[in-house]
Amino acid sequence: MEMSVEEAVKLVVSGGIVTPPDGGKAASARKAAKKSAKKVTTKKSAKKASATKASAKKAVIKKAATKKASAKKAVTKKAAAKKAATKKAAAKKATTS
Repeated sequence: MEMSVEEAVKLVVSGGIVTPPDGGKAASARKAAKKSAKKVTTKKSAKKASATKASAKKAVIKKAATKKASAKKAVTKKAAAKKAATKKAAAKKATTS
């Protein structure tokens, strides 16, 4: 509930019997100001939401790239280990023969 100081004092002093009018220039000015503030807030919220979506999308792409790179490293390590094991087995076979 928005009201001026004078209206609030009237309300408190009268014990709630006298209530401020809903109409008038002050009330319409407050409503217009509130409405324009709401529009600005909505625009800011929309911009913020789109920025958040973009950063979330970038994070997902980065995570996928990191996962792909680590999977590739794991495959390379496996291949290197397999190659080393093959060389070791060949060397062992050559020494036993």
